[in-house]
Amino acid sequence: MRLWHAVAVLLPCAITWAAEPFVYRTAGGPVFSVTEAGLSRIELAGQTVATGEWHAADASYVRTNQGRWAPFTVTERTIEKVADDRVVVRHSGPEMAVRYDYRFAGEDVVISARAENLRPEQPVQCISYEGLTFLFADKPEGHMVSQDPGWLAWPGHANEYRGFHPSFENRLGGSYGADARFGVGTSPVRAGLSYTAFLWYGGQGSPGARRLHYAIPTPIPPGGALTHAMRLRVSADREWKHLLAPYREEFTAQFGPVRYNADHRPLSQAVLADDVSVKPDNPLGFHGDARRVDLADGAQRFCDMVVPGLRDGGGQGVIIWALGGWERRGAMYRPDFDVLPPEVERNLPLLKAKFAEAGLRLGACARPGEFVFRGNWTQDWTLRINAGDQAHLEVMWGRFKRLIDQGFGLFYCDTFGASVEDVKAMRFYREKMGRDIQCFVEHPLDVILPYAGCYMEVNRDPQTKRYSIFWGLDRFWEIAQWLCPGVQAAAVSRVDESKLAPSDERPYEFMMRQHLTPFSPDWRVKAEAAELRGLCAKYLLAPDRWRP
Repeated sequence: MRLWHAVAVLLPCAITWAAEPFVYRTAGGPVFSVTEAGLSRIELAGQTVATGEWHAADASYVRTNQGRWAPFTVTERTIEKVADDRVVVRHSGPEMAVRYDYRFAGEDVVISARAENLRPEQPVQCISYEGLTFLFADKPEGHMVSQDPGWLAWPGHANEYRGFHPSFENRLGGSYGADARFGVGTSPVRAGLSYTAFLWYGGQGSPGARRLHYAIPTPIPPGGALTHAMRLRVSADREWKHLLAPYREEFTAQFGPVRYNADHRPLSQAVLADDVSVKPDNPLGFHGDARRVDLADGAQRFCDMVVPGLRDGGGQGVIIWALGGWERRGAMYRPDFDVLPPEVERNLPLLKAKFAEAGLRLGACARPGEFVFRGNWTQDWTLRINAGDQAHLEVMWGRFKRLIDQGFGLFYCDTFGASVEDVKAMRFYREKMGRDIQCFVEHPLDVILPYAGCYMEVNRDPQTKRYSIFWGLDRFWEIAQWLCPGVQAAAVSRVDESKLAPSDERPYEFMMRQHLTPFSPDWRVKAEAAELRGLCAKYLLAPDRWRP
């Protein structure tokens, strides 16, 4: 009898034989190794590019601000090879049992995890799959969100799911990163509009090391189970489109193409009222004689100011902010955007007729994600609508419809776009509107792109002489056009053009080059008509098509 066999017979519980690791190899591509600890190593071109393990952690802290973010206790691990391209790993312990199903195809692995909460009373408010560190040689380039857990757990943020996708702070559902050697792309699988987050944190004392976390804040009740899935791509092809291709496939399958007819021709922006202009003889606060749309001759002057420039500049229409004037009770710009003073409403037929004669459209500022109500005797307050309540959606759709019936075909959607509720609401509005009504949301994220365009603002750094889009949306907009072909965006310039040299690129040139529809201020559109027409000829093949 061999010595090891004798020891095993005498001490049957003293030795646990580790199962052989599962290795998936690709020709010239990554090599994935899976052990009982999960996905443990990824190699590319003979170098280790990721190491660690893949396990579940209780991240309820970010939803409750109680306890701590920590891995679940694992007392038993097993690994089972199912096929040459598939392996199953099981982790179990007193708190959680998780079955990980790894399916490999070329550079990709889909990891499906069924997590069962074994606690008799305590739900798991947020689960995180983590433990694998990617060894970038230096700080990676890409879209890699990194939010401090304490920031995620701050009560105001936790209630709003800030930091999770979809939200203002996490606009893209997938992620990617690359150095000079390799790239990584991630995508949720079948997540729909559920909140998820790929979070990347520094690790192992290296400026290039990044620990991957896939966090899902959907509660798992005591005794309940949920299945979560993600797709990971590791490639020597570091181009972002290649790394994000799995996410685009998922995005297209879940949300489909744009549901509106884009029009990229220039717009005019008209902000008609402000609080300092409120006077006894001007109670609605319209500023300037050409913006007194509460007067018949003022409405005519507004048309004379805007229509010729838009018509001669090849524009499509105007969007008006504060059409109803300045509301002393606040809540500007108003959620009850269809409720207009009788003095203004009397002049709407004139505005509609003048713009229609020139082949132009009227637009209005809307605030379709909130209700307004009396907060106290002098001020109004607002409350976010519940997109799961059909009555809420019907009320807000009625506001849109009333203006559409009066000739409005363009809408800027204020304080709107950056939440699941907003996406659900916009999907409903789009179904009602059809394809011909254009909407631009103030806070765009990827999953609202099929239903509405983006509003943006452009600035210029006087030192570097480089233009940029506010809130760091330059790369987002580049990805958005590839992710959802046919999407549109309109932008306002915040550039002081008096400081530009004659040889400097002008703001509208930058916008059109980036496929952004420029907003020309109502008082400047006549003077800018020739510039706008020239840019349309240079950059547009048709109203809905950019030149390649």
